[in-house]
Amino acid sequence: MHHAKQGRAVLAICKSIKHVEYLEAQLKAHYDPKKVFTYTGVTTLQEDKVNSGDINM
Repeated sequence: MHHAKQGRAVLAICKSIKHVEYLEAQLKAHYDPKKVFTYTGVTTLQEDKVNSGDINM
């Protein structure tokens, strides 16, 4: 989150979907929820590009 707050895009790779869901909840509680994106293979990505401050998992 430190890098995202500095305006950098962040990619977080998780071991499990359960960990993605946990991390997503934690990040959305402490960071702009509109800048937190998840991809688990079940859904498609909603954005074609990564913007500064985005967190992708």
